Amino acid sequence: MKNIIIVFSLILLCFNLFSQQFRTYKQAYQYGTYKLQQKLYQEARKDLLEALNMAETDEDKSLTTLNIGHAYFGEADYENAREMYAKVLEIEKGASRDKMEAQIKTAESYLMGKNYPEALTSFEKILAKKNITPLTEADILARISQIYLAEKNYSKQRETLERIIGMDEPLPVNKLRAMLQTGDSFTAEKKYDEAIAAFNRILETEYVSTHARVDALIKMGQIYNTGKNYPEAVNLYKQVIAMGKDAPEWLVMRALLGLAGIYRIQEQFSQARDLYYRLIEIIDTTEYVYYSHTKLTAMCGIADSYREEGNDMQAHEEYEKVLETGGMYQLSESQIKEAESRIGKNEPAETVRTAENYYYKRKFSAAREEYNKVLDMEQANIRQKTYAQLRIADICSVEGKYPDARTGYEKVLNAKTASSAAINSYKLEAQKKIANIYRAEGNFETAKTEYAKILKMESVTPSMAEEIEQRIDSIYW
Repeated sequence: MKNIIIVFSLILLCFNLFSQQFRTYKQAYQYGTYKLQQKLYQEARKDLLEALNMAETDEDKSLTTLNIGHAYFGEADYENAREMYAKVLEIEKGASRDKMEAQIKTAESYLMGKNYPEALTSFEKILAKKNITPLTEADILARISQIYLAEKNYSKQRETLERIIGMDEPLPVNKLRAMLQTGDSFTAEKKYDEAIAAFNRILETEYVSTHARVDALIKMGQIYNTGKNYPEAVNLYKQVIAMGKDAPEWLVMRALLGLAGIYRIQEQFSQARDLYYRLIEIIDTTEYVYYSHTKLTAMCGIADSYREEGNDMQAHEEYEKVLETGGMYQLSESQIKEAESRIGKNEPAETVRTAENYYYKRKFSAAREEYNKVLDMEQANIRQKTYAQLRIADICSVEGKYPDARTGYEKVLNAKTASSAAINSYKLEAQKKIANIYRAEGNFETAKTEYAKILKMESVTPSMAEEIEQRIDSIYW
Protein backbone atom coordinates (compact mmCIF):
# COMPACT_ATOMS: atom_id res chain seq x y z
CA MET A 1 0.00 0.00 0.00
CA LYS A 2 2.84 2.36 0.91
CA ASN A 3 4.54 1.78 -2.48
CA ILE A 4 1.28 2.48 -4.32
CA ILE A 5 0.95 5.84 -2.51
CA ILE A 6 4.55 6.77 -3.37
CA VAL A 7 4.07 5.89 -7.06
CA PHE A 8 0.79 7.84 -7.19
CA SER A 9 2.50 10.89 -5.59
CA LEU A 10 5.31 10.76 -8.13
CA ILE A 11 2.84 10.53 -11.02
CA LEU A 12 0.95 13.54 -9.65
CA LEU A 13 4.19 15.47 -9.21
CA CYS A 14 5.27 14.75 -12.81
CA PHE A 15 1.80 15.71 -14.08
CA ASN A 16 2.01 19.04 -12.30
CA LEU A 17 5.53 19.66 -13.58
CA PHE A 18 4.74 19.01 -17.24
CA SER A 19 1.32 20.58 -17.26
CA GLN A 20 2.61 23.56 -15.24
CA GLN A 21 -0.70 23.54 -13.34
CA PHE A 22 0.00 24.30 -9.69
CA ARG A 23 -2.63 23.80 -7.05
CA THR A 24 -0.79 25.69 -4.30
CA TYR A 25 1.62 28.58 -3.78
CA LYS A 26 4.15 26.18 -2.27
CA GLN A 27 4.27 23.99 -5.40
CA ALA A 28 4.76 26.94 -7.74
CA TYR A 29 7.41 28.49 -5.52
CA GLN A 30 9.36 25.22 -5.16
CA TYR A 31 9.37 24.59 -8.91
CA GLY A 32 10.44 28.18 -9.55
CA THR A 33 13.33 28.17 -7.09
CA TYR A 34 14.49 24.76 -8.38
CA LYS A 35 14.63 26.11 -11.95
CA LEU A 36 16.40 29.21 -10.65
CA GLN A 37 19.09 26.98 -9.13
CA GLN A 38 19.40 25.20 -12.50
CA LYS A 39 19.86 28.61 -14.19
CA LEU A 40 16.64 28.18 -16.20
CA TYR A 41 15.84 31.81 -15.56
CA GLN A 42 12.93 32.37 -17.94
CA GLU A 43 11.11 29.22 -16.79
CA ALA A 44 11.85 30.13 -13.16
CA ARG A 45 10.23 33.55 -13.59
CA LYS A 46 7.11 32.00 -15.09
CA ASP A 47 6.63 29.69 -12.10
CA LEU A 48 7.53 32.36 -9.55
CA LEU A 49 5.10 34.86 -11.07
CA GLU A 50 2.36 32.24 -10.78
CA ALA A 51 3.42 31.67 -7.17
CA LEU A 52 3.29 35.43 -6.53
CA ASN A 53 -0.32 35.54 -7.76
CA MET A 54 -1.21 32.87 -5.18
CA ALA A 55 0.87 34.31 -2.30
CA GLU A 56 -1.28 35.40 0.64
CA THR A 57 1.17 36.72 3.23
CA ASP A 58 3.62 39.60 2.91
CA GLU A 59 6.44 37.25 3.81
CA ASP A 60 5.61 34.95 0.87
CA LYS A 61 5.23 37.91 -1.49
CA SER A 62 8.55 39.34 -0.34
CA LEU A 63 10.51 36.11 -0.79
CA THR A 64 8.93 35.31 -4.17
CA THR A 65 9.49 38.81 -5.53
CA LEU A 66 13.11 38.65 -4.36
CA ASN A 67 13.65 35.43 -6.33
CA ILE A 68 12.05 36.89 -9.44
CA GLY A 69 14.66 39.64 -9.12
CA HIS A 70 17.37 36.99 -8.87
CA ALA A 71 16.10 35.39 -12.09
CA TYR A 72 16.49 38.72 -13.91
CA PHE A 73 19.89 39.20 -12.26
CA GLY A 74 21.03 35.79 -13.55
CA GLU A 75 20.32 36.95 -17.10
CA ALA A 76 22.20 40.21 -16.50
CA ASP A 77 18.90 42.10 -16.92
CA TYR A 78 19.86 44.45 -14.12
CA GLU A 79 17.21 47.09 -14.74
CA ASN A 80 14.33 44.64 -14.27
CA ALA A 81 16.17 43.00 -11.37
CA ARG A 82 16.38 46.37 -9.58
CA GLU A 83 12.69 46.97 -10.24
CA MET A 84 11.82 43.71 -8.46
CA TYR A 85 14.22 44.43 -5.59
CA ALA A 86 12.58 47.83 -5.16
CA LYS A 87 9.20 46.11 -4.84
CA VAL A 88 10.62 43.90 -2.06
CA LEU A 89 11.51 47.04 -0.10
CA GLU A 90 7.92 48.34 -0.52
CA ILE A 91 6.27 45.27 1.03
CA GLU A 92 5.39 46.50 4.50
CA LYS A 93 5.59 43.25 6.44
CA GLY A 94 8.21 41.54 4.31
CA ALA A 95 11.10 39.85 6.11
CA SER A 96 13.96 42.19 7.05
CA ARG A 97 16.36 39.54 5.72
CA ASP A 98 14.74 39.80 2.26
CA LYS A 99 14.97 43.60 2.34
CA MET A 100 18.67 43.49 3.19
CA GLU A 101 19.36 40.98 0.41
CA ALA A 102 17.40 43.13 -2.06
CA GLN A 103 19.51 46.17 -1.17
CA ILE A 104 22.76 44.22 -1.50
CA LYS A 105 21.75 42.72 -4.86
CA THR A 106 20.68 46.16 -6.08
CA ALA A 107 24.16 47.49 -5.29
CA GLU A 108 25.72 44.41 -6.89
CA SER A 109 23.70 44.98 -10.05
CA TYR A 110 25.30 48.41 -10.41
CA LEU A 111 28.72 46.88 -9.76
CA MET A 112 28.17 44.15 -12.37
CA GLY A 113 26.94 46.77 -14.83
CA LYS A 114 30.12 48.82 -14.16
CA ASN A 115 28.06 51.77 -12.91
CA TYR A 116 30.57 52.37 -10.13
CA PRO A 117 29.22 55.69 -8.71
CA GLU A 118 25.75 54.19 -8.18
CA ALA A 119 27.24 50.98 -6.80
CA LEU A 120 29.36 52.92 -4.30
CA THR A 121 26.42 55.03 -3.18
CA SER A 122 24.23 51.95 -2.76
CA PHE A 123 26.81 50.03 -0.75
CA GLU A 124 27.50 53.03 1.50
CA LYS A 125 23.78 53.34 2.26
CA ILE A 126 23.81 49.75 3.49
CA LEU A 127 26.87 50.42 5.66
CA ALA A 128 25.04 53.32 7.28
CA LYS A 129 22.34 51.00 8.64
CA LYS A 130 22.38 50.30 12.39
CA ASN A 131 21.30 46.63 12.23
CA ILE A 132 24.06 45.46 9.89
CA THR A 133 26.09 42.47 11.12
CA PRO A 134 29.92 42.48 11.19
CA LEU A 135 30.08 39.76 8.50
CA THR A 136 27.76 41.73 6.21
CA GLU A 137 29.82 44.86 6.88
CA ALA A 138 33.01 43.03 5.92
CA ASP A 139 31.35 41.70 2.77
CA ILE A 140 30.15 45.17 1.74
CA LEU A 141 33.58 46.68 2.37
CA ALA A 142 35.08 43.97 0.17
CA ARG A 143 32.68 44.94 -2.65
CA ILE A 144 33.59 48.61 -2.22
CA SER A 145 37.26 47.68 -2.49
CA GLN A 146 36.41 46.00 -5.83
CA ILE A 147 34.99 49.29 -7.06
CA TYR A 148 38.16 51.19 -6.16
CA LEU A 149 40.25 48.44 -7.78
CA ALA A 150 38.22 48.72 -11.01
CA GLU A 151 38.80 52.48 -10.95
CA LYS A 152 42.52 51.89 -10.19
CA ASN A 153 42.15 54.02 -7.07
CA TYR A 154 44.59 51.83 -5.17
CA SER A 155 45.02 54.04 -2.12
CA LYS A 156 41.24 54.09 -1.47
CA GLN A 157 41.13 50.35 -2.12
CA ARG A 158 43.79 49.73 0.53
CA GLU A 159 42.09 52.10 2.94
CA THR A 160 38.88 50.08 2.59
CA LEU A 161 40.69 46.76 2.99
CA GLU A 162 42.37 48.05 6.13
CA ARG A 163 38.94 48.65 7.63
CA ILE A 164 38.21 44.92 7.22
CA ILE A 165 41.55 43.95 8.73
CA GLY A 166 40.95 46.22 11.72
CA MET A 167 37.51 44.83 12.55
CA ASP A 168 37.06 42.68 15.67
CA GLU A 169 34.52 40.09 14.57
CA PRO A 170 34.85 39.01 10.88
CA LEU A 171 36.21 35.52 10.26
CA PRO A 172 39.98 35.20 9.72
CA VAL A 173 39.36 34.30 6.07
CA ASN A 174 37.92 37.79 5.46
CA LYS A 175 40.96 39.45 7.03
CA LEU A 176 43.47 37.21 5.24
CA ARG A 177 41.78 37.85 1.90
CA ALA A 178 41.96 41.59 2.59
CA MET A 179 45.68 41.29 3.42
CA LEU A 180 46.36 39.41 0.18
CA GLN A 181 44.45 42.01 -1.81
CA THR A 182 46.44 44.75 -0.10
CA GLY A 183 49.65 43.12 -1.31
CA ASP A 184 48.15 42.75 -4.80
CA SER A 185 47.23 46.44 -4.75
CA PHE A 186 50.80 47.50 -4.00
CA THR A 187 52.05 45.10 -6.68
CA ALA A 188 49.70 46.64 -9.26
CA GLU A 189 51.26 50.03 -8.52
CA LYS A 190 54.75 48.46 -8.72
CA LYS A 191 55.37 49.41 -5.10
CA TYR A 192 57.21 46.17 -4.54
CA ASP A 193 58.77 46.90 -1.14
CA GLU A 194 55.35 47.74 0.28
CA ALA A 195 53.88 44.63 -1.37
CA ILE A 196 56.55 42.40 0.19
CA ALA A 197 55.81 43.96 3.59
CA ALA A 198 52.07 43.31 3.10
CA PHE A 199 52.63 39.65 2.22
CA ASN A 200 55.05 39.22 5.13
CA ARG A 201 52.32 40.57 7.38
CA ILE A 202 50.25 37.53 6.36
CA LEU A 203 53.06 35.12 7.24
CA GLU A 204 53.35 36.70 10.69
CA THR A 205 49.60 36.46 11.41
CA GLU A 206 48.83 33.84 14.07
CA TYR A 207 45.63 32.63 12.36
CA VAL A 208 47.17 32.38 8.87
CA SER A 209 45.71 29.51 6.81
CA THR A 210 47.85 27.22 4.65
CA HIS A 211 46.20 28.60 1.53
CA ALA A 212 46.93 32.23 2.45
CA ARG A 213 50.50 31.39 3.48
CA VAL A 214 51.27 29.60 0.20
CA ASP A 215 49.58 32.31 -1.87
CA ALA A 216 51.69 34.96 -0.13
CA LEU A 217 54.92 33.00 -0.66
CA ILE A 218 54.24 32.61 -4.38
CA LYS A 219 53.32 36.26 -4.85
CA MET A 220 56.51 37.31 -3.09
CA GLY A 221 58.41 34.89 -5.34
CA GLN A 222 56.86 36.51 -8.41
CA ILE A 223 57.89 39.96 -7.20
CA TYR A 224 61.50 38.83 -6.62
CA ASN A 225 61.42 37.11 -10.01
CA THR A 226 60.26 40.34 -11.69
CA GLY A 227 63.11 42.19 -9.97
CA LYS A 228 65.56 39.48 -11.10
CA ASN A 229 66.35 38.60 -7.49
CA TYR A 230 66.41 34.94 -8.45
CA PRO A 231 67.95 33.48 -5.25
CA GLU A 232 65.09 34.87 -3.14
CA ALA A 233 62.48 33.77 -5.69
CA VAL A 234 63.96 30.26 -5.88
CA ASN A 235 63.95 29.97 -2.09
CA LEU A 236 60.26 30.94 -1.86
CA TYR A 237 59.16 28.65 -4.70
CA LYS A 238 61.08 25.75 -3.15
CA GLN A 239 59.34 26.35 0.19
CA VAL A 240 55.97 25.89 -1.52
CA ILE A 241 57.04 22.83 -3.52
CA ALA A 242 58.49 21.20 -0.38
CA MET A 243 55.04 21.40 1.24
CA GLY A 244 53.75 18.87 -1.31
CA LYS A 245 50.21 17.74 -0.61
CA ASP A 246 49.96 20.04 2.41
CA ALA A 247 49.71 22.98 -0.02
CA PRO A 248 46.81 23.61 -2.43
CA GLU A 249 47.51 21.75 -5.66
CA TRP A 250 47.06 24.67 -8.04
CA LEU A 251 49.43 26.85 -6.02
CA VAL A 252 52.12 24.15 -6.05
CA MET A 253 51.76 24.09 -9.83
CA ARG A 254 52.28 27.86 -9.98
CA ALA A 255 55.45 27.43 -7.93
CA LEU A 256 56.69 24.67 -10.26
CA LEU A 257 56.10 26.89 -13.29
CA GLY A 258 57.81 29.86 -11.65
CA LEU A 259 60.86 27.86 -10.61
CA ALA A 260 61.11 26.17 -14.03
CA GLY A 261 61.10 29.60 -15.66
CA ILE A 262 64.01 30.75 -13.49
CA TYR A 263 65.99 27.59 -14.27
CA ARG A 264 65.55 28.29 -17.99
CA ILE A 265 66.80 31.86 -17.53
CA GLN A 266 69.83 30.42 -15.72
CA GLU A 267 70.26 27.84 -18.52
CA GLN A 268 69.60 24.95 -16.16
CA PHE A 269 67.44 23.27 -18.79
CA SER A 270 67.45 19.74 -17.41
CA GLN A 271 66.24 20.94 -14.00
CA ALA A 272 63.53 23.02 -15.66
CA ARG A 273 62.27 20.03 -17.62
CA ASP A 274 62.18 17.89 -14.48
CA LEU A 275 59.79 20.42 -12.95
CA TYR A 276 57.61 20.58 -16.07
CA TYR A 277 57.34 16.77 -16.13
CA ARG A 278 56.48 16.77 -12.42
CA LEU A 279 53.72 19.30 -13.05
CA ILE A 280 52.32 17.23 -15.94
CA GLU A 281 52.33 14.14 -13.73
CA ILE A 282 50.26 15.99 -11.11
CA ILE A 283 47.73 17.10 -13.74
CA ASP A 284 47.48 13.66 -15.35
CA THR A 285 46.76 12.20 -11.92
CA THR A 286 43.94 14.65 -11.21
CA GLU A 287 42.58 14.87 -14.79
CA TYR A 288 40.80 18.15 -14.07
CA VAL A 289 39.77 19.91 -17.27
CA TYR A 290 40.48 23.36 -15.83
CA TYR A 291 44.19 22.45 -15.55
CA SER A 292 44.43 21.96 -19.33
CA HIS A 293 46.02 25.34 -20.01
CA THR A 294 48.65 24.70 -17.31
CA LYS A 295 49.52 21.32 -18.82
CA LEU A 296 49.92 22.84 -22.28
CA THR A 297 52.09 25.61 -20.81
CA ALA A 298 54.36 22.93 -19.31
CA MET A 299 54.48 21.00 -22.61
CA CYS A 300 55.45 24.17 -24.48
CA GLY A 301 58.01 24.90 -21.76
CA ILE A 302 59.66 21.53 -22.36
CA ALA A 303 59.80 22.19 -26.11
CA ASP A 304 61.10 25.73 -25.62
CA SER A 305 63.79 24.54 -23.21
CA TYR A 306 65.16 22.10 -25.81
CA ARG A 307 65.15 24.87 -28.43
CA GLU A 308 66.93 27.28 -26.05
CA GLU A 309 69.45 24.54 -25.31
CA GLY A 310 70.16 24.13 -29.03
CA ASN A 311 68.65 20.63 -29.29
CA ASP A 312 66.46 21.39 -32.31
CA MET A 313 65.64 17.74 -33.10
CA GLN A 314 64.17 17.05 -29.65
CA ALA A 315 62.47 20.46 -29.63
CA HIS A 316 60.74 19.57 -32.92
CA GLU A 317 59.39 16.34 -31.43
CA GLU A 318 58.10 18.13 -28.34
CA TYR A 319 56.34 20.77 -30.46
CA GLU A 320 54.76 17.91 -32.43
CA LYS A 321 53.41 16.49 -29.17
CA VAL A 322 51.90 19.87 -28.36
CA LEU A 323 50.16 19.95 -31.75
CA GLU A 324 48.88 16.40 -31.19
CA THR A 325 47.18 17.33 -27.93
CA GLY A 326 43.42 16.88 -27.99
CA GLY A 327 40.60 15.27 -26.09
CA MET A 328 40.36 16.61 -22.54
CA TYR A 329 43.16 19.12 -23.15
CA GLN A 330 41.96 21.28 -26.03
CA LEU A 331 44.46 23.53 -27.78
CA SER A 332 43.45 27.11 -28.45
CA GLU A 333 44.06 28.68 -31.85
CA SER A 334 46.80 30.86 -30.36
CA GLN A 335 48.58 27.80 -28.94
CA ILE A 336 48.37 26.01 -32.28
CA LYS A 337 49.79 29.04 -34.10
CA GLU A 338 52.57 29.43 -31.54
CA ALA A 339 53.69 25.81 -31.94
CA GLU A 340 53.38 25.97 -35.73
CA SER A 341 55.50 29.12 -35.75
CA ARG A 342 58.33 26.91 -34.43
CA ILE A 343 58.04 23.90 -36.74
CA GLY A 344 55.49 24.81 -39.43
CA LYS A 345 52.24 22.98 -40.16
CA ASN A 346 52.29 19.28 -39.35
CA GLU A 347 49.53 17.24 -40.96
CA PRO A 348 50.15 14.01 -38.99
CA ALA A 349 50.01 15.94 -35.70
CA GLU A 350 46.80 17.66 -36.78
CA THR A 351 45.29 14.27 -37.68
CA VAL A 352 46.29 12.81 -34.31
CA ARG A 353 44.66 15.82 -32.59
CA THR A 354 41.44 15.24 -34.54
CA ALA A 355 41.51 11.54 -33.62
CA GLU A 356 42.09 12.38 -29.93
CA ASN A 357 39.05 14.64 -29.94
CA TYR A 358 36.90 11.85 -31.38
CA TYR A 359 38.34 9.34 -28.90
CA TYR A 360 37.56 11.61 -25.94
CA LYS A 361 33.96 11.92 -27.15
CA ARG A 362 33.81 8.10 -27.46
CA LYS A 363 33.27 8.30 -31.22
CA PHE A 364 35.52 5.30 -31.69
CA SER A 365 34.80 4.55 -35.37
CA ALA A 366 35.72 8.10 -36.37
CA ALA A 367 38.79 8.04 -34.08
CA ARG A 368 40.00 4.71 -35.55
CA GLU A 369 39.64 6.14 -39.06
CA GLU A 370 41.83 9.14 -38.19
CA TYR A 371 44.49 7.03 -36.44
CA ASN A 372 44.62 4.74 -39.49
CA LYS A 373 45.22 7.80 -41.67
CA VAL A 374 48.34 8.50 -39.60
CA LEU A 375 49.58 4.93 -40.17
CA ASP A 376 49.21 5.44 -43.94
CA MET A 377 50.91 8.86 -44.05
CA GLU A 378 54.38 8.89 -45.56
CA GLN A 379 55.21 12.12 -43.74
CA ALA A 380 54.25 10.68 -40.32
CA ASN A 381 57.29 9.71 -38.26
CA ILE A 382 57.75 6.47 -36.35
CA ARG A 383 56.73 8.03 -33.03
CA GLN A 384 53.44 9.32 -34.44
CA LYS A 385 52.70 5.97 -36.09
CA THR A 386 53.52 4.10 -32.88
CA TYR A 387 51.19 6.35 -30.92
CA ALA A 388 48.40 5.89 -33.48
CA GLN A 389 48.83 2.10 -33.23
CA LEU A 390 48.66 2.30 -29.43
CA ARG A 391 45.41 4.24 -29.60
CA ILE A 392 43.84 1.83 -32.11
CA ALA A 393 44.60 -0.97 -29.64
CA ASP A 394 43.05 1.14 -26.86
CA ILE A 395 39.85 1.43 -28.91
CA CYS A 396 39.71 -2.36 -29.34
CA SER A 397 40.20 -2.77 -25.59
CA VAL A 398 37.40 -0.32 -24.76
CA GLU A 399 35.13 -2.15 -27.18
CA GLY A 400 35.93 -5.44 -25.40
CA LYS A 401 37.78 -6.88 -28.42
CA TYR A 402 40.65 -8.20 -26.30
CA PRO A 403 42.37 -10.43 -28.90
CA ASP A 404 42.49 -7.52 -31.38
CA ALA A 405 43.69 -5.21 -28.61
CA ARG A 406 46.53 -7.58 -27.67
CA THR A 407 47.57 -7.84 -31.33
CA GLY A 408 47.66 -4.05 -31.55
CA TYR A 409 49.72 -3.71 -28.38
CA GLU A 410 52.15 -6.37 -29.66
CA LYS A 411 52.68 -4.24 -32.78
CA VAL A 412 53.65 -1.34 -30.53
CA LEU A 413 56.10 -3.55 -28.62
CA ASN A 414 57.64 -4.79 -31.87
CA ALA A 415 58.15 -1.32 -33.35
CA LYS A 416 61.71 -1.24 -34.74
CA THR A 417 63.30 2.06 -33.82
CA ALA A 418 66.29 3.64 -32.21
CA SER A 419 65.98 4.38 -28.50
CA SER A 420 63.39 7.09 -27.95
CA ALA A 421 61.99 8.18 -24.60
CA ALA A 422 58.53 8.72 -26.10
CA ILE A 423 58.36 5.39 -27.92
CA ASN A 424 59.77 3.57 -24.88
CA SER A 425 56.95 5.06 -22.82
CA TYR A 426 54.40 3.88 -25.41
CA LYS A 427 55.88 0.38 -25.25
CA LEU A 428 55.70 0.38 -21.47
CA GLU A 429 52.06 1.46 -21.63
CA ALA A 430 51.32 -1.28 -24.19
CA GLN A 431 52.92 -3.96 -22.01
CA LYS A 432 50.94 -2.77 -18.99
CA LYS A 433 47.67 -2.91 -20.94
CA ILE A 434 48.39 -6.43 -22.19
CA ALA A 435 48.80 -7.53 -18.56
CA ASN A 436 45.62 -5.65 -17.60
CA ILE A 437 43.65 -7.51 -20.28
CA TYR A 438 44.82 -10.91 -19.02
CA ARG A 439 43.86 -9.86 -15.50
CA ALA A 440 40.43 -8.71 -16.67
CA GLU A 441 39.95 -12.08 -18.38
CA GLY A 442 40.82 -13.90 -15.15
CA ASN A 443 44.04 -15.36 -16.57
CA PHE A 444 46.01 -14.37 -13.47
CA GLU A 445 49.20 -16.40 -13.99
CA THR A 446 49.73 -14.99 -17.48
CA ALA A 447 48.91 -11.52 -16.14
CA LYS A 448 51.66 -11.92 -13.49
CA THR A 449 54.15 -12.93 -16.20
CA GLU A 450 53.22 -9.94 -18.34
CA TYR A 451 53.44 -7.51 -15.39
CA ALA A 452 56.88 -8.93 -14.53
CA LYS A 453 58.10 -8.01 -18.03
CA ILE A 454 57.47 -4.34 -17.22
CA LEU A 455 60.00 -4.44 -14.36
CA LYS A 456 62.74 -5.25 -16.90
CA MET A 457 61.84 -2.51 -19.37
CA GLU A 458 64.18 0.41 -19.97
CA SER A 459 61.75 3.26 -19.24
CA VAL A 460 60.18 1.95 -16.03
CA THR A 461 60.40 4.46 -13.17
CA PRO A 462 60.74 3.57 -9.48
CA SER A 463 57.15 4.63 -8.81
CA MET A 464 55.91 2.56 -11.76
CA ALA A 465 57.91 -0.44 -10.58
CA GLU A 466 56.37 -0.11 -7.12
CA GLU A 467 52.86 0.05 -8.63
CA ILE A 468 53.51 -3.06 -10.78
CA GLU A 469 54.89 -5.04 -7.83
CA GLN A 470 51.73 -4.19 -5.89
CA ARG A 471 49.62 -5.43 -8.80
CA ILE A 472 51.51 -8.69 -8.90
CA ASP A 473 51.13 -9.16 -5.13
CA SER A 474 47.37 -8.44 -5.25
CA ILE A 475 46.72 -10.20 -8.57
CA TYR A 476 43.83 -12.30 -7.21
CA TRP A 477 42.07 -9.40 -5.49
